[in-house]
Amino acid sequence: MKALLASLLISLLAREHVIEALALSSTAVVWFRDHCLRSRDNEALAAAVASKVVVPIFLWPSHDDGKAAVDPATGGTAKDVFVSCALDQLNSTLGGKLRVGLIADDSPSTIATELESICSAVGSDTVYYPLTHSSDTEEELQKEISERKIMPKTFGSSFSLLDYTFDKDVSVPWKDIIQSHPFRSPLIPFVDWLLSKLEDCPPRKPLPRPVGLEEKLHAVEENGLRSPTTIGGLIHVHAIGKSPGGRDWGQSIIDAWPASEKDAMENLESFLASVKLSGDDIDATESWATKRTHLASRLSPYLARGVLSPQQVYDALLTRLDSVDTASFVRRLCWRDYTYAVTALFPDIENGRPIREAYYSDESQTYGGELDAETRRRFDLWKEGRTGFPLVDAGLRQLVSEGWMPQKVRLAASACLVEGLDVPWEVGMQHFEEYLVDYDASINANMWQNAGCVGFDPYYVGLRYKKRPYWDRDGKYVRRWIPELESMPDFAEVPEAQRGTGLFRVDCLYEPWSSPIHVLEDAGIELGATYPHRACDERSARSAFFGRLRVKRKEWSTELREHERGGLDNVRLGRHENAERIGIFTPKALLDKRQFRLQQE
Repeated sequence: MKALLASLLISLLAREHVIEALALSSTAVVWFRDHCLRSRDNEALAAAVASKVVVPIFLWPSHDDGKAAVDPATGGTAKDVFVSCALDQLNSTLGGKLRVGLIADDSPSTIATELESICSAVGSDTVYYPLTHSSDTEEELQKEISERKIMPKTFGSSFSLLDYTFDKDVSVPWKDIIQSHPFRSPLIPFVDWLLSKLEDCPPRKPLPRPVGLEEKLHAVEENGLRSPTTIGGLIHVHAIGKSPGGRDWGQSIIDAWPASEKDAMENLESFLASVKLSGDDIDATESWATKRTHLASRLSPYLARGVLSPQQVYDALLTRLDSVDTASFVRRLCWRDYTYAVTALFPDIENGRPIREAYYSDESQTYGGELDAETRRRFDLWKEGRTGFPLVDAGLRQLVSEGWMPQKVRLAASACLVEGLDVPWEVGMQHFEEYLVDYDASINANMWQNAGCVGFDPYYVGLRYKKRPYWDRDGKYVRRWIPELESMPDFAEVPEAQRGTGLFRVDCLYEPWSSPIHVLEDAGIELGATYPHRACDERSARSAFFGRLRVKRKEWSTELREHERGGLDNVRLGRHENAERIGIFTPKALLDKRQFRLQQE
């Protein structure tokens, strides 16, 4: 009898172990990353919920020695502030089950070790997560995870319409695209190619929030994280958004950008509604494109952090707007894809390596990480919004307050810094990395390399940043961000200086240095006191900047210029030494008259 009871007991214990093992193996860790902070249209989460108990986690790399979430000297970046708020909202969506672990760095080895600890604590052998567009990093990460006996379940295209890195069916025909354009400019023909591809093979429909999500969520215990923190602790304990003196600079960003999925969808709905309204009273003398092109959707932070997916925006554009609107704003969405496609071709541009390296063959022309005193002074004027160019100053002040500025102002600000103030483009790229709430390494690198004339398509080189743009005809943008110019009139008539006869109109708001003295006095403006003098004479500064590049270009071997169209830079289509070179668009400012004439033929 005792033997029988012992046998039954052993059998029951064995059965419990089997059940426990089965229960543990049915648990999946879902790793949320800072480009996919959403529950809707999240392929990794949807796949895990379909068959597993879900343990949601987020890993926050520190900026110092691993003891704090961010560098205590700066209180983090604008992106950090937004991510911490988005995590707080995501945690609410996930029923308070999201856990955050601090890690010393974001190397594949460190991440894999932390994931191993979490999987061990919850008894899981699988991690579901979205991929970034860095093939080298992701391949190394999958290798490190697999070596720890964990199965990585990965999902691509979480921040672009197509996956240009891992999807073998997506191959961009760059040579054909570039040669199809009369000036060999990559951007416009790429967008046309992508639109055609999307029409033939539309992207997947956005996924809803997984059914049964709440019932399957499970939180890892704190001892399963090697360095756990609460989401609230990111802001309060680790002082994200607070300077060493205690100034709460992050609060204005929090106020400007509510970070939940509901907020993102409301922003999208509001944008779509505003576009429809703008068409109701359209001026018959203006085209649809002119009337609507300036509209800023303010969706970029939600797209950059993956609170909103590009598939959701694309689907909304196609189903909610007329064909004219769709053509305009879908193209803008395609511009984002363009930067990821370029980065797939040149993965190291995010680290500052120029695409047109020939302009950097001289060590003296590279940025070594330090600025001399005069260059530092000019950079400080720029970043503080004190250049004396109202459009640029308004944008930089908005950046400090909201962590954001419209795309067209970013282009003007970058042209001013590089062409006008002669500050290396790398400095601007680093500044935007710290201050942009919608910071995206690929988009930022592409923009600043183009500003420095070393990118793939520097189409906006020579942008006239002192002129009033069509979308600020009433001056509201400048007056909002530069209150000291609030009383300045828009225009004034002054005598024509050269011939001494007649009058011409001066844009007082955008060119205060050209305004008559009595206009400045009436507006309470004293240049150099209440509002700064111009930091440079933009015409002579630009001429000197492009002159240096032209001299450099003349020193090139013929290999670096396309023979039959001498005005084109020959650029390798990729980093491989055997990659084909192709003549590609080169800004007029970098060409002599003969080369420009050849380029037009």
